[in-house]
Amino acid sequence: VPRSSLLKEKMCSALFHKWKAIQLVERRNVHYDWVFIFRCDFTKTNIINLPDEFPLENVLYVPNPDANPVNVTNRTPDHINGGSLETMKKFSEFYLGVDEYINREGNPEKLLCDYRTARGLTMKEFYWWTELDHRRGGYDSPFYD
Repeated sequence: VPRSSLLKEKMCSALFHKWKAIQLVERRNVHYDWVFIFRCDFTKTNIINLPDEFPLENVLYVPNPDANPVNVTNRTPDHINGGSLETMKKFSEFYLGVDEYINREGNPEKLLCDYRTARGLTMKEFYWWTELDHRRGGYDSPFYD
């Protein structure tokens, strides 16, 4: 299977669910100070200590590299993202433009970083630690592909 086909299939599924979740939040017509999107396969987490009381516009809140060893320079972590509703709408719309990025070199976090930068979104980090359910896969899982 060509890399672009496999990457697109996996990315599109995750991005579609992020995009759909934000649409559902938006339709509620309720004002939320913070909106977060999480992966569903966490087994252990700690409390999120946010750097700001309210989210700054066009700032995507992500876990820092100490808590996320995959997060290195020029990558945007995708297992938890937070911000204002407008910021999260911009971020989740990556699903609508994924074809523009999918054939570029890099892993999903790098492609998210490219998209985030192009949309004028910056990152602000917070400490957050988690473990993934090994049955669903993860970097330390024998099922990780």
